[in-house]
Amino acid sequence: MAATSSNLHRARELPSNTPLTGTVRYRAGTPGLIDDATGMDLSIDLIGESVTLLGEGDRVLYLLAPGQGIIVTDRLVAADSLTHAPLIDELDDGRLRFDAPQGLILQAGQARVELRADGTVLLDGREIQAVADGLNRLLGARIELN
Repeated sequence: MAATSSNLHRARELPSNTPLTGTVRYRAGTPGLIDDATGMDLSIDLIGESVTLLGEGDRVLYLLAPGQGIIVTDRLVAADSLTHAPLIDELDDGRLRFDAPQGLILQAGQARVELRADGTVLLDGREIQAVADGLNRLLGARIELN
């Protein structure tokens, strides 16, 4: 993606390929940033894949890359906020582990999967299907149907 001409015009005073900091702002649902040093309002051209869920007011690290534009490379957090384990870990076998001590909810429209801290798993949806090429097993102290 090429840099927008407005970004290059506004940011031409900024050094290229030097990490800079800014604060995220949204206009009409589109993220941009305010450069911390100059106060310039800049559009974001690219966002690093590992940077997720940018929120209004988040502090970010970014670069002005020639031919690329404004690239947000990371979100900045206070050092003392990192005293807990990461929310997402990649395990040695390639699986991801989400560690949410109070619970985890995945929702898409009317479909919802909830994992509670007490060990309860809730599946809620208009229709729930279980399909298996082999054995489809239900185990429990008691199984209720209807």
